[in-house]
Amino acid sequence: MIIPIERLENIGSFASKRAVNNNFLIYEITYLTSSYKNKNIINNIPALTTSKTFFLDSFYNELNYDKQMKSSTLITILATFLLVGCSKQQSTLDKQLDEVEKIIEVNPDSASSILENIASPEQLDDKTFARWCMLSGKVTDEIFNILLPSYQFERANAWYSSYGKPNEQVQILIYLGRSYANDGDYDKAMSIYTNALEIGEKNKLYNLVGYTYSYIGD
Repeated sequence: MIIPIERLENIGSFASKRAVNNNFLIYEITYLTSSYKNKNIINNIPALTTSKTFFLDSFYNELNYDKQMKSSTLITILATFLLVGCSKQQSTLDKQLDEVEKIIEVNPDSASSILENIASPEQLDDKTFARWCMLSGKVTDEIFNILLPSYQFERANAWYSSYGKPNEQVQILIYLGRSYANDGDYDKAMSIYTNALEIGEKNKLYNLVGYTYSYIGD
């Protein structure tokens, strides 16, 4: 049964009839006023049974869902661009640090220049920042420039103590202890050197143990 479009004026505006299948009337709805939610109006229309009421409810919800989906899609696209940008930046940083590691012994001045040209290292993620500090310490061993401040090595040590290999843990502790010694805080430096010795001796890192004792002697 087809219902004239005039019979539906009380529940909103309809653009066109889309299909009729076994007396089930489906309308393409372009605008639906809030009055359609009045179940009495809908129930008085012969063709709108409970199933058709459900259809209208679902369609109304779908309209809102479409708006939410558009907003969600926009957010997803923006997030994707940000992630891609961050990924590219991280890739560039990793390549720079890899280059430093390759040339640090043969060309420490160039290695130092690369590290100094990394903008705002404090804003790096913890892993990358820790690696940057470690390489900065190794450059200092080669060209005898000033060590990084202790607070930066503290942050690097926090990462290496959780995720680093034993040799990395000892090495960053040596740099941290030396930094405190440069600040004149010898008690703090000695405590850190002691920690480095414990890790080094436990893991048979005798070269690093020897280095640690040499700085204790200084």
